[in-house]
Amino acid sequence: MRHKHLLIYLLVLFVVAAGCSKKKKETAQLPDPWIEVFLTPGYEPLPGIKVVVMDRETNTPVMAPALTDTNGRATFPGLPTGHYSLLAYGGSAFAVVDLPSRWDQAIGKSGGMAEGPLSPFEKTAPLPLPPSILMRRLTTPGDLPRIAGRILDAATGAPLDGAFVGVSPTLTGYTGLTSFKDDVTAADGSFTVHEIAFGRDPITGNFFQLEPLLVSRAGYRPRIWTHNMANGDDNLDIRNRRIELTPLSAEDTGALRGRMLLNGVGAAGVVVGLGGGEMYTPEKSGPGLPGQLTVTDSEGKFLFTGLAAGQYFVQGGFQPNDGYYQTKAGGSGRHLVTRDETTNAGDTTLLHEIDLTYPPNGREYFGAEWITALQWSPVEGAALYKVTFAGLVGQTDEPSISLPDDLELPPGAYPWGVTAHDADGTLIGSNEVAGLFYIVAEAAGN
Repeated sequence: MRHKHLLIYLLVLFVVAAGCSKKKKETAQLPDPWIEVFLTPGYEPLPGIKVVVMDRETNTPVMAPALTDTNGRATFPGLPTGHYSLLAYGGSAFAVVDLPSRWDQAIGKSGGMAEGPLSPFEKTAPLPLPPSILMRRLTTPGDLPRIAGRILDAATGAPLDGAFVGVSPTLTGYTGLTSFKDDVTAADGSFTVHEIAFGRDPITGNFFQLEPLLVSRAGYRPRIWTHNMANGDDNLDIRNRRIELTPLSAEDTGALRGRMLLNGVGAAGVVVGLGGGEMYTPEKSGPGLPGQLTVTDSEGKFLFTGLAAGQYFVQGGFQPNDGYYQTKAGGSGRHLVTRDETTNAGDTTLLHEIDLTYPPNGREYFGAEWITALQWSPVEGAALYKVTFAGLVGQTDEPSISLPDDLELPPGAYPWGVTAHDADGTLIGSNEVAGLFYIVAEAAGN
């Protein structure tokens, strides 16, 4: 199906380009780029999924989020040639299985595909056009407690699109981690999050919100927000909340510095993002605080400036599939930033991030005989890889492992993962998100 859509897409580009070439004085007109979203297993087009295109160099949405139509297509009019990341939000019913970690909307004026300008953070080859996102249906959809409302500019009262709302300080969105507890605002500033934890006071019997919401948008001070329940109020379907964000100003003069280490030395060129809030979940899960992104220098050092006073978390190896993995044990927990001061976050130790390359996430196979081996990106300095799959643990010194010939895999979903170890047995690399593929029963008569 994906190949069919790609051929159609390129054919449309060719036809449009051919028509425009006859009018040499006019600029070539190209179709608006689109992204396709499918439900797996089955590859059915999935409508109603909110998709965000992020600028990789500034960590901000390029434009307001788009919803997929009945064909599972989200269109982005006027998107310039460039290099982007994608985020997808499936509401209460769907979660991401496979989200392209980078997207080159690079179309030559001739109508064909061109390599186009790449971000300095890019380490892998461009993806084909149009990219596709695979989602799965949640077995237990998000339910109450639910909070819905709008995010507004505190100065003007205008609704804000592209504001991220969630319970994680880094706002989940990385491949496979989008939750029904996360959302991004549409053009009207609206959001909905589900199953936000509430508790009940044992003395008064009143409910109170246990998981505060972190709300952030580029150019605004991030905000921690909780709903104040009135005495005796037991309604956990909370709607029509108005949350205001204050624009950043000249008074926001805090700074945060630190250093990223890999294999015991300063790691140059590492993309570093910031999380915010009171809770700490350090695993990579962008977008983090939008508008906050930097890159380490030749000694692995980084510096953020122009920060509002508050709590921040350093997120090393911030972008998906960038080769770095920050664990909780690596350091850099919560750091307090104050006005006119530079806070030292110290050293953060990174692991190598392993990219699980085959089988691709979310893909379907008729029987185990189609899956003969598992493959992943190699890790420098690795003497041993440990592979977990279908309840088995295998070891190899190569970035691939063959599956037993007599292995029988009944229909179902199969996650797998890999860790890398040096000659002393020390952990030096890991995948951050498990690989996932499906074995499906072949239809009768096939």
